[in-house]
Parts: sequence; C-alpha cells; structure tokens
Amino acid sequence: MNTSCLNHRLTDEERAQFRRDGYLIIEDALDDEMLETAVMAVDRIDERLREEQGLDLEKRVNAHDCIGKDAALLDLIDYPTTFPKVWGLMGWNIYLFHTQMVVTLHPARLSRSRNVSAGIRIRIDRTEISTTRACLSIPCCP
Repeated sequence: MNTSCLNHRLTDEERAQFRRDGYLIIEDALDDEMLETAVMAVDRIDERLREEQGLDLEKRVNAHDCIGKDAALLDLIDYPTTFPKVWGLMGWNIYLFHTQMVVTLHPARLSRSRNVSAGIRIRIDRTEISTTRACLSIPCCP
C-alpha cells in the first residue's frame, strides 16, 4: 500500500458535501505525470478502436472496459488521492465492475493534431435507492 493515500482520507466536510449533493468532486486529483499517462492511454485506445471499427475522427468512440484496454490506466483504480475518498464513502468491500471511455472530438479539433487532450475526473454518485457506486470518468475534451 502507498501510505501517502492516508493523507487524502475523506474529511467530514467532504462527507457532508456528498450527503448533501450526491457527488464529490476532487480538485487536482491526478498529478501531471498520471494525467499525461492517462491521456496517452486514451489516445492509444482511441486510435486502436478507430482503426478496428473504421471510424473517422468526427465519429464518437465508446469503449467499455477501458481499464482492460491499456495497462497504463490500472493505476487509476487505487490512485492515492482518490481511492481513500471512495473507501471513506463505501467502506472496505469495493470492487471494479464497469469502466467506460467516450471520446468525442470537437469539429474545430479535427483539422489539428490527431492526439486527444483529456481531462480526467473521478466521480462518485449516489443512486436514488441510497446505494453508492464509484465511477471513473475519463471525458476527452478539446
């Protein structure tokens, strides 16, 4: 275990915000190195799927099990700044059941570089039946 994660445990204020709003936003969740790693992984998956499916750049790419499509994304599962928040809300019995990557390029970017720029965010949602689930969102934005 990376003990630095203990510096990022869920605070009382974050728990209250989650209970009030039903979600928690973790600002600056990924450092520059992990962000670059994730962006490059998204680019690789995007390029591979576009080639396999014969998709042009203006078409959307929707990849289920994105964690399984590039090993570089595996570190996002228990990333030290985000995972303590998840276990603070959900308890210790946590498992990964679904990951998804959706890439939609803005038309203005189609004439520029092939590489996708991405913002990464960890989203924790509460459903209407008071079940909590953690979602990793990797939105790809120009």
